Amino acid sequence: MKLIALFAASASAFAGAPLKSVQTPAAAGIETYVRGEGTYSADADYEGKLDAPGRKGEGSVWSGRFQMGIVKPVSGISLLSNAGGSWQLRLGIDHERFEFEHNSTLPLPSQLQRIAGVIALEYRVGKQIGALIEARPGVHFESDIRSNAWNCPVLFGMGIPLTDRFTLALAGRVDPLGRYTIVGGPGFIWKISDTVTLTAIPPEPRLTWAASENLDLWLGGEWTGGSFRADSRTDNRNLSEAVVSYSELRAGIGASWRSGAWSIETGAGLSLEREWDYHRADRRFSTDGTAPYFKLAARAEW
Repeated sequence: MKLIALFAASASAFAGAPLKSVQTPAAAGIETYVRGEGTYSADADYEGKLDAPGRKGEGSVWSGRFQMGIVKPVSGISLLSNAGGSWQLRLGIDHERFEFEHNSTLPLPSQLQRIAGVIALEYRVGKQIGALIEARPGVHFESDIRSNAWNCPVLFGMGIPLTDRFTLALAGRVDPLGRYTIVGGPGFIWKISDTVTLTAIPPEPRLTWAASENLDLWLGGEWTGGSFRADSRTDNRNLSEAVVSYSELRAGIGASWRSGAWSIETGAGLSLEREWDYHRADRRFSTDGTAPYFKLAARAEW
């Protein structure tokens, strides 16, 4: 489980624009995008892995994410100029929030959130992102924004087409607040048939069936979370203003529907594990067992 979470963390912020099939922007001018999503993961038992073994109550989590920004074609970059693609600049904002409903004796946060800018340079070939470098400067905090909550994860990745149906992908992440400052790993996109595609790239590996021109059905997994600066505490000074890395692993099924500039996605399945890792304070807590989750997301581009 830890190896899966580590590999998934290398590409966590690609959730807004992963190395997989995406809509090609207009050849000229500026494109605007807006995306929102909400997820509920039901109650699961808690346990302390280091100094509090055994069950310690239960809890659920609501999470929401909102992104908006612009995409502008960029000219004058000679790198990869002969590969048949084009460069574009993406600027935007990204806000994500986790709300925890605890019935627990463990020293867990009641919420975690991120407010960040997005500065990305992308290289697109047809309907795929061939290369990406992205910075997300912002504050990652519990409830109180403070100077030591500043963070700027940097993500990078590229796709290497080996055949018409198989693309190798490499992705990495630099996160100053994370347990592992630099993580990364390989993945791939395999177009098994004209209607079935396997996208084996964290944080959302999927097996997708194109049921129609506008409807996709999928089976896959998802990693979500990040690193945050906790609030001041008086009951546990070791965790006061400590860095906490929260992660949730999910597996489920869903559907994606497209119409014009809009796309809507629904998903449901099992939340396999939720973990709060105070890695600098050597404390770690997690859920014990699975719980159902439900997700709804919408995106518009124009």
